[in-house]
Amino acid sequence: LAAVGKLLAQARQASGLLPGEAQRALAPHMQQLGIELGKTQPDSSIIAGLLASVRNICEGVSGSLIATGIIEGVKVVLGG
Repeated sequence: LAAVGKLLAQARQASGLLPGEAQRALAPHMQQLGIELGKTQPDSSIIAGLLASVRNICEGVSGSLIATGIIEGVKVVLGG
């Protein structure tokens, strides 16, 4: 879970450099990740689903090194 928290912090910082539409699409997913990580017993399946959504949104942003970095971070956390 520490890796997810680190990825979330980095993604929050970097997301401001993404196009507005991607920022708006990512915001609720990143907010939910923060909420889930703050729980006493975070649900790993919810976290995995949210990370998959973040990855999918970033995959829709063509030509962005920021989006590519977030995608790679998600892949590392999800194990592939």
